[in-house]
Amino acid sequence: MNLDALAVIALLIIVPMSLILSNYSTYQIKTLQYQISYDTKLKNSTYDAIKAFQLNMSNSTTSDIVNSKMRDIEASANVFYSSLANNFKSYGYTSEVLKNYVPAVVYTLYDGYYIYSAYDNTLTNVDINNNSTYTPGDRIYGLKPYIYYSCRYKPTRK
Repeated sequence: MNLDALAVIALLIIVPMSLILSNYSTYQIKTLQYQISYDTKLKNSTYDAIKAFQLNMSNSTTSDIVNSKMRDIEASANVFYSSLANNFKSYGYTSEVLKNYVPAVVYTLYDGYYIYSAYDNTLTNVDINNNSTYTPGDRIYGLKPYIYYSCRYKPTRK
């Protein structure tokens, strides 16, 4: 086997491998760029939701009332989805479409937490009037009941 044959074999191996590796590294770089872009958009939307919640709670004179707190959290969740939709508008997503990709939004408070997520309407045994907004089996987005943190305090003895 002469030197020319070895050079041809080396070229047949090296050139395809270099093309494959360059394509692979290009796709990895694009994947990381998309991931950073998505993370930034999600962080910005979360920041907007937190600011909306803080503004609503600080400007509310009835912040101790449960209904007022729930209203402020629902408004904050709507701000989150609106901001997320604005960030992904160039991709053609709306807030209703993006709700399917976010499993839950959790609002932790000092003594418990609220979960804003999707749930199925399971009121099948109840008589439904014709003016009802939802039908049985519909997927509804809203707040789930408040869940308190549980803890046990032990008295300290001296």
